[in-house]
Parts: sequence; C-alpha cells; structure tokens
Amino acid sequence: MTSAGISAARIRIERNGLMLPSYSNSPRLVYIVQGRANVGIVIPGCPETYQQTASTPTRQQESEEESEREREGRRGFEQYSVGDSHQRITSVRQGDVVAIPAGSPFWVHNDGDQTLVAFAVYDVSNNQLDQTFRHFRLAGGQTTSHQQQREQRYGESEQEEEEETSNGVDEASLCSMKLRENVGDPGKADMYTPNGGRITVLNSHKLPVVGRIQMSLNRGVMRPNAILAPHWNMNAHALVYATAGRARVQVVSDAEIRRGQALVVPESFAVMARAGNEEDEQGFAWVSFQTSDDAMNAPIVGKTSAMRGMPLDVLANAFGVSRDEARRIKFGRGHEMAIFSPSRDVLAAVA
Repeated sequence: MTSAGISAARIRIERNGLMLPSYSNSPRLVYIVQGRANVGIVIPGCPETYQQTASTPTRQQESEEESEREREGRRGFEQYSVGDSHQRITSVRQGDVVAIPAGSPFWVHNDGDQTLVAFAVYDVSNNQLDQTFRHFRLAGGQTTSHQQQREQRYGESEQEEEEETSNGVDEASLCSMKLRENVGDPGKADMYTPNGGRITVLNSHKLPVVGRIQMSLNRGVMRPNAILAPHWNMNAHALVYATAGRARVQVVSDAEIRRGQALVVPESFAVMARAGNEEDEQGFAWVSFQTSDDAMNAPIVGKTSAMRGMPLDVLANAFGVSRDEARRIKFGRGHEMAIFSPSRDVLAAVA
C-alpha cells in the first residue's frame, strides 16, 4: 500500500455505538459493508443550516424523556438541545459510499439493529508532511491541548470570528455537495453480463465531490465461475476489497482472495479473476478503490478491448499465428464487456 500511496482500515461500530469526532490528514472513501448509521461530516467554514427548535421542557418532561432514553439504550441522537443548529447529518446504509475530505471532522452513530461494518481507504499520496496516515481526535482521550485551544479561541473578538466563518469555502460548491451515493442497487449497474455479473462505477461524474479528493470506486458482483476480463488500470492504483465469496486472482502471480481480504493492483499491471464455485452460489463480490476521480481501464479481451483496435496482420505477426487465429483473438468474447459468463468448458470441468 505504501508504494501506491494509500492506507486502509476496517471499521466496526456496535449497536448504539458512537465513533467520536475526529479528522485526518488524508481524504477517504468509505464503503458501508453492513448495517446503517448516521454520519455527521463538518466542513469548516460552511454554515450550520440545519436547526431544531423546541419549547423548554419541564422537569417532569425531562424525567420522562430521560427514562425513555434509558429504556431505548440512549438512542436519542435525534434529540438536540433547544435552539440547536448544526451541519447536515447523513443517513447511510449497506452499499453506500461516503466521501470525507481531508481535515473535515466527522462522527458516526450506529442507530441500526446490527453491527456497523465499513471499509475505508485513505489517499496519503498528497500529504504535505509525509505519506503517513494520521488520525486526530476531537473528543475522548488526549484532547487537553485541543480543549485549551478552543477555550482560547472563544475569547477572541467577534469580528475575527466573522472573518473566519467563510474560511475560503465556496458555499455554492463544497458546502452543498452530496457526500453519499449508493452503489448496491443492481438497477444502477453500468455494465451487466447475463449469467456473468455486473459492475457499478462511482466517479466524479456521478458524485462530484470525489473530484476534490481524487478518488473513485467500482463495485462488482460475479456469479460462480464468472470471469473478470483481463485488463489494466491506465491512470490509477487500485485496492480491491472482497465483500462476499472468493475468487482466484492473477496480478503478478496466482492467488486467492476471500471475503474480508484486500489486494493492491498497481497502475498498468494486468489483472484478471474468476469467481469461486461456492455451494451456496455466492460467487464473488468486491469494491475497488482507485486513486483517480475518473479512473480508466483497458480490457485485453472483449467488446471494448485493445485487441479490437489492432489490425489482423499486426496481431498475426505479434503472436505468430494465422489470420484465422488472429481473428479469434481479436473478436473473442466480442459481445461481452468487463465480466464474462462461464464458458461451457469451465462448467463441464466443475460439474
């Protein structure tokens, strides 16, 4: 991961758990593997446009509300103080992708009925100090210096606070940008092969904020024995995280990747994969985090392959084959893209 300029983390938050406010020195993309939660991402300089007003409760009401919160495990994150204002809170669920810019504080509350599992990838290649991911907490342990700094700032003049409110942030852009997109809906797939699988692409054209953090993501699902077409990434490194099933993968050597494992595919390295033949027909599912907001790949075989753009004579001489064999190389799997359905030979071999 170091050579690719990325870092990664798997995050688990139990029911009703709270991930304390923090920020990091690197932008990140987060994929929600399981569960649901509320995520608050604070963009410094953006206004607190979300407000909640309520009448001041009596002591009896406060006591009743406190008892109710205790019975519900204190899940009352929807209850804010009187006249409270804050930046937006985003609800996320399985299949969602969340973009968090560098230096933006955020917190996560698991309000679902199961453990929240997420996988995050950080782009550390543009860090000003070094290519080391650093995590800074705003609450919890080791916050004394932060608290002192905040108390000191609260005593500064109102004029200075007003000058810092904008913080150079264009409210028409980053403050109002959408930070979440779902890639789990089969209806949103960009590429689909019957009996093979599907791939959904999330780039700056679909979620403009990823253009600011220079990252993108692909989510793929393959049926048992389906093949991910051999290809190479033209302008990005990729980190592949398996979310279900298993697959045989070839990058430099042949290996197997299973659910919960990750694999780095460097830029320009050819890669291919074949989904496993699980008895439960789980196949293989993955997410691929890429270090470009508009990552491009070059298929070696298939409808949009590099071979299709070459003359037959060039292929025949390059591979030392006849024109008929070169034609099969050029137009093989010509009706499929990205994911190939299992061939009859493969199905016969595993039968």
